[in-house]
Amino acid sequence: MELRNLMEGLLHPHPRAALHSRLEILELESREVTSLTLVRPEDSEPDNGLVSILSPLGQALTGRRRGQVTEAEFLGYRLPLAILNVIPLDQDATP
Repeated sequence: MELRNLMEGLLHPHPRAALHSRLEILELESREVTSLTLVRPEDSEPDNGLVSILSPLGQALTGRRRGQVTEAEFLGYRLPLAILNVIPLDQDATP
């Protein structure tokens, strides 16, 4: 069974965060879990969890995979983050 899981992981690696991906992230300092969606700048609504891919947070997350750690920089402050999950648009079950 372990070999099967290993092969599955090699054949189907975790998706990378991209435009319209839904993410769950862990803020490593506060231990808060946040859900958000990466969107185009004109669709950004940070208070509603819609984060521009061109924002500092969006840039830190774009291209990352589940299990990776990254940092977003805001006005000289570094925010360490862990990616808990990445759900691409085509796997999103919401209508």
